[in-house]
Amino acid sequence: MEAIRLITQVIDNQVNIEVPYHLNNREVEVILLPIETVPSVVPKLDKSAFLQFLKNGPTFSDQELEHIEDVKKEFRHWTLDAF
Repeated sequence: MEAIRLITQVIDNQVNIEVPYHLNNREVEVILLPIETVPSVVPKLDKSAFLQFLKNGPTFSDQELEHIEDVKKEFRHWTLDAF
């Protein structure tokens, strides 16, 4: 399923939406939400709360960091022909 999210202005009780060509002559669903009611995905944090959030974030052990480096090295050897 493809979704297109667009924030636009209502002018004279109308909204003009340009859609991709492949949707021409197809039935689509349009949902209008006033911007004030759109839930925020990211919580609003002040600077000190954000810094605390970063400090409490996950940490990696030396073994995990080594594994990540090994995987990155393996990826560098991949070629498009392999897929």
